[in-house]
Amino acid sequence: MNYSSLNASITTVRSALDQVVELLRRDETLNADIRGHVYRTVQVLRRYIDDEEFVPGADFSEAIYNLWIATNAAAGASTDDDLRKSWRERSAAFWQETRGGLAASIPANAIALSQLAIALQPVSGG
Repeated sequence: MNYSSLNASITTVRSALDQVVELLRRDETLNADIRGHVYRTVQVLRRYIDDEEFVPGADFSEAIYNLWIATNAAAGASTDDDLRKSWRERSAAFWQETRGGLAASIPANAIALSQLAIALQPVSGG
């Protein structure tokens, strides 16, 4: 994978994480515990992407799995039908990646970021 492809993948993943945070801002029906958990989970994945050289053992697979769980929990907790649908779409995108079993090695992480970027292409309503 060349660096421009990796940079594009990272940009797409960051965009997807931004979409999750935007959903948090819009969904006022979520309780503080769910909101906090989703936000902290996004921040972990952001830190892994931004500081890979300082977090060499970053496990993208686990981080993405945790984000899938968090977005799924938000979908279940939301009482706004439109936002619940958006949460479910985000959760489904993350599920596509977690079932693929992302590896934790640095070369595999580059591939994983590309795969995640593909899975997280913008979805309608979210």
